[in-house]
Amino acid sequence: IRESNANFIRWMHVAACPADIRSCDRYGIVCVQPAGDKERHVYGRQWDQRVELMRDVIIYYRNNPSIIFWETGNNAVSKEHMREMTLLKRELDPTGGRYMGCRTICTLDVVEEAEFVGTMLNRFAGRFESVLMPIVETEYLRDESPRRVWDDFSPPDYDYKNRWLGKHGKKQMGGDMWDQTAEDFALAAAGSYHEFFNDRIGGASGKNFYSATAALCWTDSAQHGRQAATENARMSGRVDAVRVPKQSFYVFKTLQNPEPDMMIVGHWNYPKESSETYRYDKLEFDGNAWVPTGEYDYRDPKNKIVYVIGNAYVASVELFVNGVSMGVDKEPTRSFTYKFEGIDVTKSGRVEAVAYDIQGKEILRRHIDTVGEPAKLVLRPTTGACGLMADGADVAFFDVEVVDSEGRICPLCYDRIDFEIEGEAKFLGGYNSGKFNGYGKSDSVIHQMHVFAECGNNRVFIRSTKNNGKITLKARMVGIPETVVSLESVKVPDMTDISATTPQLYGKEGITDVAKESPYDGLITTNEILCRNTFDTRNFYKVIINGREVDFKGSNKVYEQTGIFGPVIPVLDHLLSINPELFTYSYNEEIGQLTLTCGDETIVATVGQPPLIVNGEEKLMNGEPELHRGEFCMEINTVVSYIKGIETDLDNNIFIYKLTVK
Repeated sequence: IRESNANFIRWMHVAACPADIRSCDRYGIVCVQPAGDKERHVYGRQWDQRVELMRDVIIYYRNNPSIIFWETGNNAVSKEHMREMTLLKRELDPTGGRYMGCRTICTLDVVEEAEFVGTMLNRFAGRFESVLMPIVETEYLRDESPRRVWDDFSPPDYDYKNRWLGKHGKKQMGGDMWDQTAEDFALAAAGSYHEFFNDRIGGASGKNFYSATAALCWTDSAQHGRQAATENARMSGRVDAVRVPKQSFYVFKTLQNPEPDMMIVGHWNYPKESSETYRYDKLEFDGNAWVPTGEYDYRDPKNKIVYVIGNAYVASVELFVNGVSMGVDKEPTRSFTYKFEGIDVTKSGRVEAVAYDIQGKEILRRHIDTVGEPAKLVLRPTTGACGLMADGADVAFFDVEVVDSEGRICPLCYDRIDFEIEGEAKFLGGYNSGKFNGYGKSDSVIHQMHVFAECGNNRVFIRSTKNNGKITLKARMVGIPETVVSLESVKVPDMTDISATTPQLYGKEGITDVAKESPYDGLITTNEILCRNTFDTRNFYKVIINGREVDFKGSNKVYEQTGIFGPVIPVLDHLLSINPELFTYSYNEEIGQLTLTCGDETIVATVGQPPLIVNGEEKLMNGEPELHRGEFCMEINTVVSYIKGIETDLDNNIFIYKLTVK
């Protein structure tokens, strides 16, 4: 379960898997890493098991830079147990710059044994703690809302149709604890962010409480949600269960932008008023939940509140409808929410927000236009950096969008979209959030060849077979033309008992060259494939020796991997061209082994073996030597450190590793 606020994640109850932590390392996301707990304090053998597990987790992950906090448990522990965990961290991870703590502890005797304190929903903060150590809000914004329901003024229901138990309802089957549209959820996200933003160290409140905060759930998922009557998932995420962004995603994106930013909540495709529009069910409380009475009422679309979210750079906002000012809000609600009352949303065209800074100077504009009728379907395929691998396991996904004649997504389209697949792949299907798809249709889309659009778009998945070849996906919706997209799956080596390749990583945008030809032609090691998929996401370094740059021929590069990692033999050859007496070396290509002799020391590095052997003894080295495009690659700075008569200088600002032969 991920609790994430874009650049901070808390893994709850159990340790995150290595792939997730590597992703956090890669993108600079700070982590709180637990080992395992039962959401309560335990004693005896159960506590001993928790300590043993934390020991293993610390040893396994203590070289991962994204992990800053080790978490003893999801709930409070005793003073003695907190001390035991803190001492364990100091023994196994004494110089990692990390903290051992626990969530929900608030008594001074336990706090004194910890190194950070976690809170939930600003509870148990124990206001003395921030003087002693960091406070981390590990879980806020537990509200839930589906992506598909814009607000109370949007068809088809002009409401969120659910079975709300009321403000004091409890989690139970057959009932819902939240009654929020996407608009309500967006406002809750901005309001909750306000609290922790202002109470942070250096915040406007002056309380100086929080060093970090994490909102609950990055993704809607099948965990212990509170919308059991209506939804297929817990709906607390910034994105839905197939990672399509929700309104709250854009709220956090706006609030955390280091530049001035702003968003208009919602859409601008409200229908014209008629006797059939803006009608909603009147509800009554039956002693358990709010249920329809059989009577109806009507909303006034000429008197809606339009909300704008602006980040800390924004001091006031002015709203325009078709060029006419609707007023200026200079006093945002809870720091970030600007509201404009009495707006006639039936006036199609353009709604535009203009943001001003504290001096009244315009700093940016945002607008939403009315979109036309559905005209076509668009399919956008996404694969990993190596393309879709024909290994019987790799997955590609297709974003499907219902757009107008100008290519703009139609925000009120909820129609059924049918699919047909041909070629070497299996259609895995997609996802709709509501148990009844939100539209009164009680047919599940699980394992079906269709989904329903939600706010004009959705996402479906395919899985490769073990045969490479052309794959064609067709999408059709009643009333608009069919659309067809094809791609080629990539051949992989024949596999018997053990695969010779690792699963590919999903690279940054722009990594397309590796998909142009099969990356598996010829013999390629597992490490080489890993390098190929991640190479373009690294910080690359130039190696300068006595003022001249080392020539790394071909596509091999030197990059940052804790140390400076890349082809080492060109560096050695360059050094020997300056002073042939510095050292001698040999390279055994058959077994991938480099042997270097410098004075009375012999250093041996071998492909696939992480320790460096110096005079027969194992020495630490980051990573392990590997072959990449036939080149012997390893941590260059480790080898250089054994060569006498060389000065080194690493400049991380301009990515240069400078060597000077004395």
